[in-house]
Amino acid sequence: MPELDSQMMEAHKAMQAAMKQFHVDAPTQIEEKVSRLEGLLQAFNPLDVMAQMSFSHIMTNPETYTEVDHEGSQGHVEYLTLVSLTSPYREGEGRLINGPDFEAIDKLVRDIIFSTIWYYGTENADPTREEPPDVLQELRFKTILNEFLVRNPGYPQHLEDVLEALFGGEPAASWMMKTLGFTIEDAIGFARSIGDMITQRLLRRRDRAREMEAEWMREVRGYRRSGVQRGVIPENLLQSWANLSDRKVRRQIRNAVIGWTFLAVGDTCSFTTNDLAAASGATEGRARSFLDAFSLDFGSVPSRFRLPQATHPLQRRPIVRHPRGYLCPVPQMISWALRPGLEAMLNPGSEDARGATVSTWEGYQKARGSYLVKEAVRLIAEGLRSEKSYEGLKYTLNEEGRVETYDLDGLVLFDRMAFLVEGKAGQFRPAARRGAPKGMIEDLKKLVAEPHEQALRARRYIEHSASPVFETKDGQVVSYDKNRHATSVLVTVSLEPLDSFVTTLHHLEGLGIFSEGELPWAVQLLDLRVISELTEFPSQFVHYLQRRLRLNDLKKIAAHDELDWFGNYVSEGLYFDNVLAEKKADLLTLASYTTAIDAYYMHQAGIRKAPAPKPRQPMPEVFRQLLTELEKNDGEGYVSVATTLLDLGGKERKLVAKHIVRCRVQSVRDRKMHDFSLEFADWGLTVVSMPGLPEKDFASRLQILTQVKKYRSKKGRWVTLGTNPDLSDILHGWVAVEGPWIESADLDQAVKLLLPGKRSRGS
Repeated sequence: MPELDSQMMEAHKAMQAAMKQFHVDAPTQIEEKVSRLEGLLQAFNPLDVMAQMSFSHIMTNPETYTEVDHEGSQGHVEYLTLVSLTSPYREGEGRLINGPDFEAIDKLVRDIIFSTIWYYGTENADPTREEPPDVLQELRFKTILNEFLVRNPGYPQHLEDVLEALFGGEPAASWMMKTLGFTIEDAIGFARSIGDMITQRLLRRRDRAREMEAEWMREVRGYRRSGVQRGVIPENLLQSWANLSDRKVRRQIRNAVIGWTFLAVGDTCSFTTNDLAAASGATEGRARSFLDAFSLDFGSVPSRFRLPQATHPLQRRPIVRHPRGYLCPVPQMISWALRPGLEAMLNPGSEDARGATVSTWEGYQKARGSYLVKEAVRLIAEGLRSEKSYEGLKYTLNEEGRVETYDLDGLVLFDRMAFLVEGKAGQFRPAARRGAPKGMIEDLKKLVAEPHEQALRARRYIEHSASPVFETKDGQVVSYDKNRHATSVLVTVSLEPLDSFVTTLHHLEGLGIFSEGELPWAVQLLDLRVISELTEFPSQFVHYLQRRLRLNDLKKIAAHDELDWFGNYVSEGLYFDNVLAEKKADLLTLASYTTAIDAYYMHQAGIRKAPAPKPRQPMPEVFRQLLTELEKNDGEGYVSVATTLLDLGGKERKLVAKHIVRCRVQSVRDRKMHDFSLEFADWGLTVVSMPGLPEKDFASRLQILTQVKKYRSKKGRWVTLGTNPDLSDILHGWVAVEGPWIESADLDQAVKLLLPGKRSRGS
C-alpha cells in the first residue's frame, strides 16, 4: 500500500505541474486565438456575425426548452460582441457568412472561453503543495466560473415586479423622469418590445423561408415536366437540380434557403428609435433617451480587452448602436441590466453617475432596503399562510450590563415557530464578482454575515428574556410567547444572487465570516418568491427549510443555485443520507432540477403556449388529502405532525394512504376499531379508524392509544392519526406524544387491555 500511495502522490504532482505550466502558457495561447478571431471577423459585417451568434446560442423553443439540454451560452454571444466593439464600425469585406465560416468563429470563441476558465482554475496549481487549495481560493474560482456561465438568475415577470417597486417610487421615479427622460414602466416596456421585435422578425423570415422552400420545389418539378423556366430560380440551376432525386433536391434547396435566411441577418435584427417607439407605444423621445442610456458604440470597449471577463460593459449597457440603428445580441439581458445600470447612474460616486445627488441616492437606498424587508416578510408569511407577521421591530437588550436598543427587520410567527428575518439590499460589487478576495469577504460580511449576526442577537434576546417584547414603528407592541414559539429560524434575504456562496454556506465558516451560532437560510428575494408560491402546504415550507438547513451540517452536497435545492425537494425530497452512505462519497453536486419550475413560469408569463402544471411533490392523493385536512384542522403543534408525515419516503406514504382507506372500510363493515402502525428508529406512527364515537370520546381514546403505543414500543416519540369512517373527511384528530420512556404499571396494564398480541409493521 505504501507503494500505491507513492504512485498516487507522484501522479498528483505531475498533474499539478501540468496545470501550473498551462497557467503560464495560457495567456499567450489565448492571445493567439483572439488574434485569429479578429482576423476572421474582419471579413464580415459584425452585425451579421453577432446576430447569427445570437440566433445559434440564444434562440430556443420555449415549448421544449430545458436548462440541462440547452447547449447555447449567453456568455459566448457577449464575448463576441465585446470583441467586435473594440474597433470602430466597419462593413467588412462584403463576404456573406456561411456555415463553415460561422463554425470557425464559434469554435474560437468556445476555445477562448474554455481556456480562460482553465486559466483561472489553475492559478493555484502547485506541485510542491500536498494540501488542497484553501477556502478563499476555491470560492474565488467558483465565483468567476459562476459569472462566466450563469445568467438571468430568476424569472422575468418577477424581476419586473422588483424593478417597478424600486424605481416606480420616490425618489427614484422623479430622478429617472427628470434626468433620464423615461420611467421604469417605459424601460420594462422597451425591454419586452426589443425582444419581441427581434423574435417576430426572425420568425417571419423563417416562415418566408419555408414558403420559399415549397415554391422552389414546385418550380423544379414544373421544369422537369415542361422544360420551361417560369420562376425565380436561374435556368442553369434548374437544369442541375432537375436531374437529382427529390430528396437531394430538397436538401440543396434547404441549404440555399438557410443561406437566404441569414443573409444580412444583422439588418433583420436591427431596429431604429422609431421602430422601438412604435412597438412599445412610447414616444420617440423616451425611446431615444432609453437607448442612449443603455447602448454601447463600436470602439467603446478598450482595445486591450482580450480575455473574457466576469464583469463587463454589456452587463449595464446591453444594446449596440451602429450607423443604421441598434442591435441587441442578447435581448433577455436588457431586463437584468436595468437595476445595475440605473443604480450606477443614480449613485453620485459612480463613474456612470447622471445628475443624482447624495440625498437622492441615500433616499433610494433606504427605500430599497424597506422594500426588501417588506417583500421578504410578505413572502415568508404567504408561504406559511401566517397572519402574524411584523416588520421594522425594535427591542432592548441588556448584555454584560450594557443596555442597547436594536432592530429586527422582520418577525413571522407560525404554529410553534418564529422566523427571524434580516434583509440586506446592498450590491455584490463588481470587484467581488470578479473574485477579488478582499471584495468578496467585505461584501459577504455585509450581505450575509451582518444580517446573520443581527438575527442571532434577536434570538439571544428571546432566549435570555423572561418575557420578550418587540415594538413596531407604529408603536404596536408584539409580545413573544416563549412557551408557544419554542423554535426560531434565522433567515437572511438579499436582492443579489449569491448562489456561489449561499448554496454551500458552510464554506464561509472557514473564512471567519460567521462569528458564532447555527448558519441561517440565506436566500435571494426572487428565489424566495418561487419557493413561497410553489409550496403546497405551510408545513411543506417548514419541511423544506428543515431539509435545506440540514445540508449546512452535512457539508457534502453542492448545488448551483437555491432553486436546484428546491426542485430536488419537490421531486425527490432533498434527502441524501442514504445516497452518501451507499456511494461513500465526499461530495455530491446536483444537476439542474428546475426543468418543471422553468416550464411552469414560462407558461405563466405567456412565453410557453403548452400548459405546464404547477410542480408539486409526488404522493398518493389520499396522503395529500391527509396533509390538506391536517393543515385545515390546524391545532397548536400540528406542524411537527405534518413534517413527520412529509419525512416519510414514497413507500411509506403509499402504505399510510393504503391502510387508512383499508381501516375505514373494515370499520364500516364490522363497526370495530382498526389500526395500522409503522415503527422507525426512534419514533412510530399509527393510523386508527374508530367508528361511532362522540367527538370528546374520540379525542380521549386517541390520546390513550398514542400513549400506549409509545410505551409498548419504548420509542421517544409516537404520532397517531385518527379517522372516523362515519364522516366524509379522512382526518378527525391527531396526537403526538414525545419524551423519554419511563416504566409505568398503569401503562403496562393498558397495553394488556388495549393491545393484546398486537404487532406493529416495521419499516
